[in-house]
Amino acid sequence: VAAFVAISLAYGCRKSVKSGQGFQWGTGVQAFFFYLIAILFFIFDWNKLHIFWIAPICFFSAPLLVLGGMPILSNIVLRLTKFYLEYFILLGIKKPIDNSQQGVPDAETIFFIKGLVRSRVMNSPFADMSYEIYDMDDFTILSLPEATLVSIVDTYQQLKIQGSLENDVLEAIENHRASFGDSGILPSPLTLVNYIKYRVKIEHGNDSMSDTFIEEAIIKAIDFFRDEDFDKVL
Repeated sequence: VAAFVAISLAYGCRKSVKSGQGFQWGTGVQAFFFYLIAILFFIFDWNKLHIFWIAPICFFSAPLLVLGGMPILSNIVLRLTKFYLEYFILLGIKKPIDNSQQGVPDAETIFFIKGLVRSRVMNSPFADMSYEIYDMDDFTILSLPEATLVSIVDTYQQLKIQGSLENDVLEAIENHRASFGDSGILPSPLTLVNYIKYRVKIEHGNDSMSDTFIEEAIIKAIDFFRDEDFDKVL
């Protein structure tokens, strides 16, 4: 069962990256852990019943490790996971990019995304390690839901400045993102806030960010990208 879970998670990572949808570190760490469990318990004469408590711990500790909750251990696990993914699971696939498919954001935008992540973590059980988010690499940051939110707001701003109507802008963004992964029924009314809530849940799960946090983060992102031309179309 552990081996099957490992293969399923690894296949999900490879499929997601191959489609251009992006990559989520949490799933990668979980896949690495389950492969490790399957291999070690196969090689050594350990009581297999230990898997019943080891597997859940590994599964639920992945998000904490990804966000740097265990200073030394997080760094080790992420480095091993990166090696495991790069040289085994993602072999033959070009390096994943952020969900926007528009290239890597500049340093200022990355820093802003980290600030949003820290704001969310501060209100979670992981608050004690929120200060370490600024030490996370860009690759990890771009796999988080905050990066999806910021990417959509950035694209929305650019298309609105060009004179496009809101519905046309959001439909264009959806057509682009849906071409790389999952899609669903667009929310009604179709507004920037409703669309981002819908898209974040599709790409990162229902529990990735609360609706309240999404609304607050959108306001911050709009302010971050605001300029005189954007003010005229808001």
